[in-house]
Order: sequence, then structure tokens, then C-alpha cells
Amino acid sequence: MSALDELNAHYDAMPPVRAMQVRAVHYDGQVLRLQAPLSHNVNDKACAFGGSLVSLMTLAGWGLMTLKLREAGIRAEVYVADSQVRYLAPLYADLEASARLADDVDWNTVLQAWQSGGRPRRRRGGRPAGSVRRPAPGLRRRGAGVHNGPMKTTARLPRTALVLALALLLAACASSGQRSPRDQMLYDYVSAVRWSDFDAAARFLDPELLAREPMTDLERERYRQFQVSGYEVKSASEPAEGEYEQVVEIRVVNRHTQVEKIITDRQRWRWDPEAKRWWLASGLPDLDERR
Repeated sequence: MSALDELNAHYDAMPPVRAMQVRAVHYDGQVLRLQAPLSHNVNDKACAFGGSLVSLMTLAGWGLMTLKLREAGIRAEVYVADSQVRYLAPLYADLEASARLADDVDWNTVLQAWQSGGRPRRRRGGRPAGSVRRPAPGLRRRGAGVHNGPMKTTARLPRTALVLALALLLAACASSGQRSPRDQMLYDYVSAVRWSDFDAAARFLDPELLAREPMTDLERERYRQFQVSGYEVKSASEPAEGEYEQVVEIRVVNRHTQVEKIITDRQRWRWDPEAKRWWLASGLPDLDERR
């Protein structure tokens, strides 16, 4: 079994991590890269859940230290004692996080300090453009206590103290923060649906669809009888240029009976080059359809 296979097996043994579908996809001895699908880490705004983003970064740092210590033949528990993160922009794609040691950290010096009980000079990690700075995981032997501050980690052991620096890069945050027309459309549509404002959601309907099947007052009134209690994107694809499809699980509660049901909404969107916008070609969610 490879190092990545062992690491993935360890991740899968943790139920919350398994639910995120985290996978270690690359390790070259210096950089560890993890990925997770957006469909399993999406929030009510149809972008990546902030808790999933910070969890993926934490798991990347933890995994990197675990692999490097194992390569050095050191048996140690690795854990994160403290962390700080700043969210720079929403992410509307699959999640990816990479962990590496800061440029000015000499790993050989770290290992020598561990083995000899010395204390190397503290170093700070760099922060490349478009990255999120994260503290390093702590290293602990039996009976050790750990203190962790921003961009440094001190493991206080009976005879050993280490100071490490670790910079985790989140490639998704390298974007300018500007949403594409499609992402903006999805954001606005999801916001309307999540607020149960189906009149606003109807403004996204394809004019060609409305010409064939105009909405009646009775249909509008039926939508007003339901309160949306959940919205989760299960899958997404681009079958062709100018086309976008999503399978969404929507939870709705009947305002009169207070009974909740789950609807599977299969959305089809098309790009209108003349109007320069996206239209919902599949119609509003079918309130009579169940998962």
C-alpha cells in the first residue's frame, strides 16, 4: 500500500472526513495535495462551505506532517492545536488544498532538534500570492504538551522543543473573487429559492419555455404554500458549450400541514448569447416530485 493509500484509509476512518469525500491525490515528498468534490461540501449559497475549506486545509497540514515524520522513522502523534483563516472569495468549484513547509524551514534541522532535544531558531513561513496562511500542526510525544500560535508551532516535550512553520496554499482563493456570469446566476437563483421567493425565481425561467408553458396564477399560488428548508447540489455537469445541468435536493415544508418532503430538481440551464445571460430551461422545481 502506498503512502497516499494509507493516508486516504486514515481519512476514511474519520466519519466527518469520509462524508466530505476527501482524497489525497499527490505527494512528492515536499507537497501534499488534497481534493474534495463541491457536491459534498456545498452550502446554501451553492458555493463551498467554509467549514469544509478550513477542514481540508487542516487535513492537508496534518497529512503532510504525518507523512514526513513517517519517512523519517519518527513515531509521533500529529494534531492541530490552533488555527486562523481568512476567507478571501467564494468558491464555486471542487475544493483543493496543498500543504508544504515554509520556504525557510530546514527539515533536516527540525529532525536533528527532535532527536537531540535542541531548540532551533524560530522561523516564519511565507505567504504566496493568492494563498491562505495557516499555522502548523503540533508534534507530540507521549506526555508532551503543545502550544500553537499563528505561523509557528512549539511542541514542549520533556527534552525536546520544536518550532515549525507551515504554509498551506488554497488554490481556490487565487481567483480575483469576481463571479462568472453563470456563477452569479446560480448564486442569485439559489438565494431566491432558499428564501422561498418563487416569484423571483420565476424571473430566471427561459423565455422560450414561458412562451410554450406560461405560469398560471394557480401555479404561483401553489408555490407560495411551501417554505424551502434545504437546498443541496448533488451533482453538476456541462454536457455541451453553453449548457449546464445540476441535480439538486430541495427540502420543502407545506405551510399548512407542516409536513416536509424532499424533491429532486433536475435543472437545465442554457446560455443566451444575445441576452448575455443564463436561462433556466427546465422550469421551477416540481413540488409533486419526490426523491
